[in-house]
Amino acid sequence: MRKKVRRKPSVNDQARVINQQKRRRRRKKNYILYYILVLFLIAVTGVILSITVFFNTKTIEVSQIEGHTSEEIIAYSGVEIGDNLLRMNLSQIEENIMSHTTDLDRVSVERKFPDTLSIKLTAAEPAAAVVYEDSYYILSSGGRVMNMTTSLEGYENLFLFSDVDLSGIQVGDFVTGNESYRTTQQVLEAVTQSGISSIRSLQLGDGADIRLNCNDKVTIVLGNVLEIDYKLQIAKQILEQEVDPEQEGILDVSRASEAYFREMSMSEQKEKGYAVEETAALPAEEGSQEQSPEEETVSQPEEEGQ
Repeated sequence: MRKKVRRKPSVNDQARVINQQKRRRRRKKNYILYYILVLFLIAVTGVILSITVFFNTKTIEVSQIEGHTSEEIIAYSGVEIGDNLLRMNLSQIEENIMSHTTDLDRVSVERKFPDTLSIKLTAAEPAAAVVYEDSYYILSSGGRVMNMTTSLEGYENLFLFSDVDLSGIQVGDFVTGNESYRTTQQVLEAVTQSGISSIRSLQLGDGADIRLNCNDKVTIVLGNVLEIDYKLQIAKQILEQEVDPEQEGILDVSRASEAYFREMSMSEQKEKGYAVEETAALPAEEGSQEQSPEEETVSQPEEEGQ
């Protein structure tokens, strides 16, 4: 039997194979470019349809809030039925509504596909009054100025504080960026956590002589905010264990290790400039000089862990 001899490919055969391989690679590249082009056209078409035909607003939902109708809020927003959801600037819509109101603390705008815009409102509730110059600035819990007035009529139960610089602040502005206000909020948060009740007002001073009015009977001297939680813990223990509910005086915990209480009528505290006024935290009269009250040492509560 004759053995089959394999013929060696000629130069032409080799060239033909190489050309076929090149043509296959070229067709493959062309297919890839074709698919990319098709996908690109589909994507462009989808985008165009999304901002022209699809996702146009048919419904605008507004949470109910006293003092404003849904129609008013929608008008403030600048949004109209038919506007495209994807082309809306939600932050700008929120800003538009806030700029037209003074009784809102927050506005949240969300898209609900395919055709609904949701506007959620958070009402501003009077929480505190700041004494500044000759006016009371009524603040919400979110730190927004709701009103400026020379009388607390209608706001009798608000927490009062002073020594916060509100120069240039207008109704509708937020004061949350004010350093003095942030210090005040830090003190109020610590007071809340301490459980001391009947704190009516706060005087910030220069930040180193913070004072609280407790039930218009006791002035609590905190000093600065260092170790404020511990200072208030000591103040609470002294008020509960050493001070009669009807007793009036000064409780100084500015130096926690040397806390003391001195009995003094509220009228005398006001006369000598020690007190934080319950109805107005006004600065002491010019020329009056504060004198340190004589110390009456009380038993020092033991620190936790000792």
